[in-house]
Amino acid sequence: MTQAVLEVRGIVKHFQTRGGAIARAVNGVSFDLAKGETLGLIGESGCGKSTLARVLARLDTPDTGEVLLDGNDIGRIGNRAMKPIRRRIQMIFQDAVSSLNPRATAGAAVAEPLKLHRVVPRNKVKDRVAELFEAVGLPVGLMSRYPHEMSGGQCQRLSIARAISLDPDIIIADEAVSALDVSIKAQVINLLMDVQTRLGLSYVFITHDMALVGVLSHRIAVMYLGRFVEVGDADAIIRRPMHPYSQALIAASPIPDPDRPRTQALPIKGELPSPIKPPSGCTFHPRCPLAQARCKSEVPELRTTGEARQVACHFA
Repeated sequence: MTQAVLEVRGIVKHFQTRGGAIARAVNGVSFDLAKGETLGLIGESGCGKSTLARVLARLDTPDTGEVLLDGNDIGRIGNRAMKPIRRRIQMIFQDAVSSLNPRATAGAAVAEPLKLHRVVPRNKVKDRVAELFEAVGLPVGLMSRYPHEMSGGQCQRLSIARAISLDPDIIIADEAVSALDVSIKAQVINLLMDVQTRLGLSYVFITHDMALVGVLSHRIAVMYLGRFVEVGDADAIIRRPMHPYSQALIAASPIPDPDRPRTQALPIKGELPSPIKPPSGCTFHPRCPLAQARCKSEVPELRTTGEARQVACHFA
């Protein structure tokens, strides 16, 4: 079995609202991430994906649970000791333009982490920046441009260049291509896959696009109201989803594969409930067409099935 580069154990992250209510963003999430693997994390907006991403990158600390890198819980490491670890876990944000300093040139944006972490001698920084621009398909002439002078696709490539500049082990991509048009999106996806092959990176790829996650991922984790409801091989889940929520997501996604069996659409009712007041039992039961009395009172465990699949459903 491939050794895990990242181990996530029982992550819980809640937030207190201004009114004093508790929003349960992430509730007991666990998984391993292997070297060179892409885990696709999918679910509707508001299901806790971005909060989990921030915990994995140590931009937020969990209330309980562990994020283990080489056996060390990064949630318990002080800020000074985190510096070498931040080199190993990088993040690509959804809004590339907003994630860049508007007063810094494109070249300076990529040079900053190189200088901060002393990756190369100062007299070699400019050459390394040029190499990174070429690696992500950006003309070196753009080094003097500011973010507002570049297209969305160019800014996203710049974010990727900055993320790989420190030779990380893991990149967390949070809706990294959702704001791009179709042609640019395809280019950035191909770039991410090429970079992974060349550098042996591990990705946590967060999206609400089932067709996209099926192309990019080795495994898929389906998330609903802070919990994983199904985890398994990407192709197996796309072809035969077992959880009713996974079935609904896939049935609603135009996946261009003529050999893929058509997943029967399930009539999901209503909207995603609030994490401040989640339903009892299985949190999906108010929307599930298969729900029974048991679902309203018992929380289903994420259990392993016979085909290396994990499913949190009493009847899957």
